[in-house]
Amino acid sequence: MQPKDSFHLKEGFKPCELPKFLKDFLSSDRTIVVGLGIDTVLKKLQSDTDLLISKQVEIRDFMQEKFGDPKYSGGFTKLDLGKLSKTLLGPEREVVKPRHILWNNGVRYGDFSDDLITYGSIKAFLVAKMYSELCDPQSAENLKTKWNVALNAHLVT
Repeated sequence: MQPKDSFHLKEGFKPCELPKFLKDFLSSDRTIVVGLGIDTVLKKLQSDTDLLISKQVEIRDFMQEKFGDPKYSGGFTKLDLGKLSKTLLGPEREVVKPRHILWNNGVRYGDFSDDLITYGSIKAFLVAKMYSELCDPQSAENLKTKWNVALNAHLVT
């Protein structure tokens, strides 16, 4: 009997085997995979599935490129998803990662708890939203203004 709170792939499907359509989509040079801490995730994905992603963007590096040097000592690399989403997308988009959610704690692809899937989906949505906003020149300027206001008010540390 399968645990109730886990996602399991259909019988005969190996946990480390991705469907061809998904491999084709993710490895296409027309697909951009955006993430927070994306290098670690992609290394694990490549190790588990042999999948190579053609184009990837680390959202914190993209912010560095768009906003220039950060005006605080921590740098963009120290920011977690909660601080980024709250500052850039508004307080209603703040998310706190539950302590028991660990991406790289020996979990193999295809054997995820419901909590891990839910958090991963929320994280993916927020990072995609931030990337989309940063790609639009008008939205990016608005985000930069929000960011500078937050920095000046010491809301981001």
